[in-house]
Amino acid sequence: MLKVERCYNSTMVKNSDVLQKISDNAAFDDSEIPTCLYLTKEELACVRVDELPEGGTVSIPLEEAFGDLPNPAAQARLYGTSDDLRVLVTHEVLEGDEIPFHLTPEGYAGFIENRVKKFSNNVRLSYLSTDVSYPDWMVEYIIVTTGETLFDHGSKGNEIAYNLEDLIASDVSMHDDYYLGLSNAGRSVMLEDLNQLEYESDSYKKGILLEKIISDLFVSLGGIEWEYRHRWSTSRSEIDLVFTSVGRNVAFTTNSPLIFVECKNQKDPVGTGEIGKFEMKIKDSGNECSLAFFVSWNGYTKGVEEELKGLRREPYLIVTMDGKGIKDAIEKGDFSSYVKRRYEAALKR
Repeated sequence: MLKVERCYNSTMVKNSDVLQKISDNAAFDDSEIPTCLYLTKEELACVRVDELPEGGTVSIPLEEAFGDLPNPAAQARLYGTSDDLRVLVTHEVLEGDEIPFHLTPEGYAGFIENRVKKFSNNVRLSYLSTDVSYPDWMVEYIIVTTGETLFDHGSKGNEIAYNLEDLIASDVSMHDDYYLGLSNAGRSVMLEDLNQLEYESDSYKKGILLEKIISDLFVSLGGIEWEYRHRWSTSRSEIDLVFTSVGRNVAFTTNSPLIFVECKNQKDPVGTGEIGKFEMKIKDSGNECSLAFFVSWNGYTKGVEEELKGLRREPYLIVTMDGKGIKDAIEKGDFSSYVKRRYEAALKR
């Protein structure tokens, strides 16, 4: 069969020359790793996917053709064979000042994972390691693309990768600013919110304000982010606040995929009935929640602790908090210590 020499944008690029380079750098055995081959837009455009060497795995970084991604630690590449070619994005190890200051390395991996899973049906996580003692710690995700040429696949995949990495970088910056705000001016803002909470007469507004205060306080612990900014519902339940744990914090340790927080700002102390309803909400989540917090601004009745002691054998832990403890913690500027004390008390029931 006669092979036609194709060109792109009037720049003569021989198809046979590019194919030879690709073949020379491909891996033809499962025990081999393909050598990275940097190609220009013109070179990518002159090779069809079905022309890739049979049985050869290629690895073609895309920055030569399309430029760097917003995150310098991330790299997009064409990876695979003629039968299974996709864009693979890898996040290399971050160390020291490279890591967003409010996240641990594990937390940063979780931060990326969370956004990858929600971004697009064409994007899926392929590898995640949070073992920072391992030198190749990284996150990888795959972008499924279509097209006739390598350029088609590369340009589509790189555009998706750029938009996703831009979102990750923007969210990291927003969270950094938020945490800086909490650490610098957050205490005075919180005290103003508490005063407003005390004098607000509308019960609905009081409830919303309490949720805002509690959500800000929990995020300030570090390693936690909102899963849902508004109330979260199952088929028969509604949770006030839902968080994901994306790294370590000094207040508690959990492997729970989700953390539920229930907020009550009613006039009377919360009794066993409200605790029982919260238990049902946790059970409705399946195995999604094994750590939950109940915040009652005006405290609890005497029977609540006995009720909670009866949950020792359950696969979840409920930590109770009240308005007096929270207000004292804010005034002292040490919310994390208060949460840690309440968490440890719950473990000892």
